[in-house]
Amino acid sequence: MTLPMVPGRGRSAPLPLVSSPRSAKLRKRGEQRVDRFVEAATAIFLEKGYRRARLSDIVRRAGGSLSTLYDTFGNKEGLAHAIIERQADRFTLVFHDVCLTTLPADEGLHRLAKHFVEAMVSPESQVLHRLIVGEGPAFPALRDWYFDHAVVPNNQLLAGYLRHHRDSGALVLPQGADVAAQQLGMLMTGDLVLRMSSGHSLLPDTDAAVKLALAGVDTFLNGALPR
Repeated sequence: MTLPMVPGRGRSAPLPLVSSPRSAKLRKRGEQRVDRFVEAATAIFLEKGYRRARLSDIVRRAGGSLSTLYDTFGNKEGLAHAIIERQADRFTLVFHDVCLTTLPADEGLHRLAKHFVEAMVSPESQVLHRLIVGEGPAFPALRDWYFDHAVVPNNQLLAGYLRHHRDSGALVLPQGADVAAQQLGMLMTGDLVLRMSSGHSLLPDTDAAVKLALAGVDTFLNGALPR
């Protein structure tokens, strides 16, 4: 096929694609449909648990059709993956948005703890942790994807920040930055993850969870600041 000529670009350069109002509207409608399915699945998974949740219940709550759900997500595991992926992206954005390397160690870590815990206290996060912790052995692909795309990269970002302040003399990390990052993560969110994954707390109080995370940062800093 002969491509149309574009002035100044040569004969083989294609014309830039222009999105029509109709195509933009259809794309927006598709995104809204996906959002409705994900929100409905989140609610049903919380109410009934992943194993007892039925796709028909999700379709009934979201609207649309079962065939559309299958076309969009494939199956129930695909829906679970969509929830996990969205929440993993949200967690990762927190690490990037906090701009840790521009802040002193204590200010940066307190800021990270606050924003990260606020991102964790959500229905999507509850479903994520129940799936990863409670259903991990049954769905290793979901579990491993989350660790590979969220847990490990975020730990590396945190370790890099700690390493930066160790090298500047602001922190002392005898066990190294990688171990320190894992320990700090548990101090900030370990109790919250346990409660959310076990169903002990359906909707944790955000202020109380942030307060506990900040106390975890203080515990870490009191053991890592030079004397």
